Amino acid sequence: MRIIRSLITLTFLIQVSFSFAENGNLPSQIECRNVHESWLTFAFDLTKNTVGFSAPVSARAYAYLSITSYESTVEVYGDLQSLSGQLNGYTRSKWASKKERKKLNWPIVANAADKYMIDYLYRGMPPSFKEKTDRHFDSLRDFYALGSKDKMVNLSMEYGRMIAQEILNWSKTDLGDEGYLNNFPEDFVPAECNMCWTKTTPGYLPSLVPHWGDNRRLIEGDFRLVESCKPVNVNLDEEGWIYKDAMEIYQLNYNENKDLEIIAEYWNDAPGYSGTPAGHLFCLAIQVSKNSRVSASEAMELYVKLGISLNEASVNSWKLKYTYNLLRPITVIHRMIDNRFNTIIDSPPFPEFPSGHSFQSGAANAVFNSIFGENYSFIDSTMLYRRDIVNTPRNFKSFNDMGEEISISRLYGGIHYRTTLDESLKYGRILGQYIVSEIKCRKE
Repeated sequence: MRIIRSLITLTFLIQVSFSFAENGNLPSQIECRNVHESWLTFAFDLTKNTVGFSAPVSARAYAYLSITSYESTVEVYGDLQSLSGQLNGYTRSKWASKKERKKLNWPIVANAADKYMIDYLYRGMPPSFKEKTDRHFDSLRDFYALGSKDKMVNLSMEYGRMIAQEILNWSKTDLGDEGYLNNFPEDFVPAECNMCWTKTTPGYLPSLVPHWGDNRRLIEGDFRLVESCKPVNVNLDEEGWIYKDAMEIYQLNYNENKDLEIIAEYWNDAPGYSGTPAGHLFCLAIQVSKNSRVSASEAMELYVKLGISLNEASVNSWKLKYTYNLLRPITVIHRMIDNRFNTIIDSPPFPEFPSGHSFQSGAANAVFNSIFGENYSFIDSTMLYRRDIVNTPRNFKSFNDMGEEISISRLYGGIHYRTTLDESLKYGRILGQYIVSEIKCRKE
């Protein structure tokens, strides 16, 4: 049965190879892309089911996984080059010679590299998922090993693991390696003041990863692009923007607009319910890249720039959050408007300004535009598996429209001020555009 399934899959891959011929893809490029996309998709369920994978932790995991995917098979794509020397602190030393490359089975290299990184990044995964991960690896290896000698298979797996190990060693030095184990450090004492963030209902949880903004950036110096993102005229005067924006949230809540509630819940992507914003955006990236029939090398460029941008958006927005330490709308509403008020989605346990979700969606917005252009229409079907929300796929005329909907969803959910969202989306896009221009995937 395994051989029959392998032959069926092989026939499908041959058909795919012909269908992508106009884009200049080679069969090995398509095969490697398929392997990487299968692991990036698999990571969504791991992210959803592994304890401690909050939004910042998840963005970091997707960044290193996408870098590993890219580097492990960059030699297969003649128009792509390594990111060695381009990323802060990353220098690649593991390279196969021209002679050695001919002896490698590249899909098996890809499978081994991705699995090695997955095993480490998600080392806290439930035992049942460890078994699923092993089975996923075995099935891909067995299929792509069909017709290859054991020596080639073993050499290929070893090469993939060496590349992943080098990236893994580099990742351990960024200060976020054990973030999933300590989302709420007991030694952190938040500042107290009239405008400072304070614990909120329903869980009254302490500060989430308050030191995340100290993590090493993947792009050295990119914080300077967003450090001017700051809240101005911060007060609780009834004529000020904070009170007015809080009142807008209060009024939206009592109007009970179901369409807005659907948007809020669709993009909530809370840990444990979804693969967090990073997982959602990666699922979307895979959907769109397949439907648009971009080349395999363009898909790999998309995934690595998306992973890097989501991590940078997360680290930089967290730096700003704990710098300005602004209180949440629910706190303002309880103090000044209605102490019985509750939000549509739960207020997260960290300061309000800026919006990490908007930073990430803005950065992703810029990356998507760089590959597909600013007028590309598409459908997001990521939430079809969910039954706890309205999971109807959402249609967009452009990635700019999507970025704006993701951002404003946090207003509809009641957890961010409109002013914050506008600023956060703007700076997220600036950050994403910078990453697109700085990361040189294409050979000169």
